Amino acid sequence: MTKHARNPILLLEDERATGALIVQLLAGARIANPVEWLGTGTEAIDYLDRAEAGAVSLPVLCVLDLSLPDVIRELDLGYQLLPLELG
Repeated sequence: MTKHARNPILLLEDERATGALIVQLLAGARIANPVEWLGTGTEAIDYLDRAEAGAVSLPVLCVLDLSLPDVIRELDLGYQLLPLELG
């Protein structure tokens, strides 16, 4: 088991069906990390602030729905977005 095997994957998704599919795909890929599923950008920023303070585990991966209404506003707080290029 690697050092971060139990750190969570932060999933930011307000659509129930899409979030459930992502969780199912992660489980199917045998990814053992727990998923911390949040529905708003504000909740995600709060979680990341608590992680920086050591109150919760820092996520190993953040999966973001960038079309959430409050995500663009909240992401302007100094967190860096890294684009994911497939293919």
